[in-house]
Amino acid sequence: MSLSECFSYISSRTGADPVRLIFLCAPADACPTAAAAGEFARQSGWLDAVEQAGAALVAPVAPRGWAEEPGDLLHALYAEARGAFLVEKGRGIPGKNDVAWLWEVLIGIVGYGDGATYAADYVAAHPSFAAASVIVDGDMSATVPLDDPSDHWFVDSPSPAYRAPANRDVPVAVWLVGSAAKGRAAESFSVRGAPAGCVRIDEGDLSSAPGFAARALDYLSHVVRWKSGPDGRLAWHHTKGEFLNGGAYRRRAVRLRGIEYPYALYLPCGMSEETARGLPLVLSVHGRGEPAWIFSDKNGWERLADETRAFAVALPDSPGNVWMDNRDDGVAAAVADDAVAAFGLDASRVYITGFSNGAVYACQQASARPEHFAAASAWNGPCLEAVLSGGLGEHVFSEGFSEGDAEMPFWICCGASDGAACRDHEDDLSFVLAPNGCEEKNFLTWGGDNRYLPEFGYEEGERMESRVYLGKDGIPRVGITAVRDLPHGAIADEARAAWEFMRRFRRPAGARSVEVLES
Repeated sequence: MSLSECFSYISSRTGADPVRLIFLCAPADACPTAAAAGEFARQSGWLDAVEQAGAALVAPVAPRGWAEEPGDLLHALYAEARGAFLVEKGRGIPGKNDVAWLWEVLIGIVGYGDGATYAADYVAAHPSFAAASVIVDGDMSATVPLDDPSDHWFVDSPSPAYRAPANRDVPVAVWLVGSAAKGRAAESFSVRGAPAGCVRIDEGDLSSAPGFAARALDYLSHVVRWKSGPDGRLAWHHTKGEFLNGGAYRRRAVRLRGIEYPYALYLPCGMSEETARGLPLVLSVHGRGEPAWIFSDKNGWERLADETRAFAVALPDSPGNVWMDNRDDGVAAAVADDAVAAFGLDASRVYITGFSNGAVYACQQASARPEHFAAASAWNGPCLEAVLSGGLGEHVFSEGFSEGDAEMPFWICCGASDGAACRDHEDDLSFVLAPNGCEEKNFLTWGGDNRYLPEFGYEEGERMESRVYLGKDGIPRVGITAVRDLPHGAIADEARAAWEFMRRFRRPAGARSVEVLES
């Protein structure tokens, strides 16, 4: 089955934000054709719910019944759909030709009747594929291979060290409704250790109630499966409205060259603005396509701030969800200055970190304006060739930085299974070693067996290995970290390692060199 044979729809509200894709598996007798599947989507309320939520929908057809459809159908349809939906001209991510970004961490599956049985079987056989599912009046069949190893949605070929779970062990987010709440699916899906809120079981006939589709889509919109490894990390997540209006983040903006740049400031949970005065500031810069509202919490910075109560986090937003050096030069420094002034934070301990496109921007800004930052951390950044082709700038590190006298401690992270960016970042060392007084042969090796240990708070430290280069004073000034089996994503332990490195540095006002607070 191809996408052209299905009923498909994308909301008129979509734009540069990532788009959640919903697969709607109607009862077979309600979807023999695309027109019939579309009519079911309309009558069941899903068409309107998708429109209101700014999502996209694909409703496959099942003319011969769901039992005749292949077991990898939704994978194939997603591969086709991810480049097939367009947003209104000029509203998409710059450089992406108005193609909607159907992000693989935001897939939802919905099924009714025998379509729900197909959906439940799909979740059971491919538990890492969807972020969340809604199963109405169906049940997992007896032939699902629960004891087979997961097929790993995010990393095709995990390392031998990866402890591959069986399908039955991968946490899933599901809402089981009606008869779906009483059978094998409920028995299997509800005992897998999903985060709070991710599993719901309702035996009543909720699906016929007015507004059920909107309620179900609201549930789906709260779940993400982050690309943290071969099977991802399931997480309950706030919606855009909750981020903007929930009160956890202070909202401000700076204006530069006629463009407004909003940013969100996060203080450790329960800490007042008065108590937070004097805290260091971490700028956490989103990647291409990831606005601050969804990027928040991805890399673990807010969680670490709550745990340590040692710093505040600022999350700036870029126009069109992409950072471009020629347009956005100086914005990071302006956000830092505004946050420091507004909240009384420590101007000598401002750190910049970014992911992917944000990693490139962090390198660009830290190397061009070192007097503003005490240290920098770049995660999963693209190589220079990708930066040039993507219109993100003319460089990764500012011209002259590698031969200059401005110290800028750098902590660089990359995923060993990242197919979307550089996997080793060895070339970056040629830019950052010399300014920090480091030599290529003078390094230590830190890993999960001697540094990233559970007693220091690391949860997945065995996946990390770092080379740490020492300055002339024998103190680490540059680190480069590879994370085993990490695709184009992140794990919270990277934030912990980056913070342990960066927090030791402060930069006196306007100084070209940094001071070390502790060895």
